[in-house]
Amino acid sequence: MQYEVYRHDDSTDSDFKEMDDFFKQVESEDKFLCNNAQQNLNSGGYVSGPLHPHNEKGVLHFKSLVKELLYEHREKEKNVGHEIKPARRDPGIADISSEELFCREVCDSSSKGLAW
Repeated sequence: MQYEVYRHDDSTDSDFKEMDDFFKQVESEDKFLCNNAQQNLNSGGYVSGPLHPHNEKGVLHFKSLVKELLYEHREKEKNVGHEIKPARRDPGIADISSEELFCREVCDSSSKGLAW
């Protein structure tokens, strides 16, 4: 594997080293997992299964959050007796000013209080 790594002009050496070290750790873990999966594929012993319980903790956590939210959403749909589409605006709600304000604040780079 070969990578080209770029950094912002304002990035400090310590910030860059921290991110570089993290990137190298993730790549090393992925390479280890891929090599072992390939060995299992080559041996005929590969069976599709769960993610690695130690090396894939972040993915497993995210997956569990999504699964939990989907179960909660489905339960709400059962309780109200119809499909709920959260991304669709409710035409019965005339005042969407709070949503519009939120979107403007998120998109406005000069907005105070939003660190990203």
